[in-house]
Amino acid sequence: MTAVMPEAGPAGMLAGLRRAGYTVEQTGNYAVFDYLVEVGPQAGTTVRIGLDLVPDWPLSAPHGPHITPRLGHPHGAVHNSPLGPE
Repeated sequence: MTAVMPEAGPAGMLAGLRRAGYTVEQTGNYAVFDYLVEVGPQAGTTVRIGLDLVPDWPLSAPHGPHITPRLGHPHGAVHNSPLGPE
């Protein structure tokens, strides 16, 4: 029996997001795509998510996420993003 290895690195991460049904674009060192919030107080809102493209994906998870518009955090722990102020 042979194992199928997933694509690795940034190209593999982008391919995996596309296989999951997202229309993803590469912006610098980030994978950026739209996401529809399905539950909670922001349900029905479409946000834009940016994930760091890590060189050793899938061994390491991406940092972030970077989300616009800002959704807030109950403890105010929202930091500026290198993708822009919003």
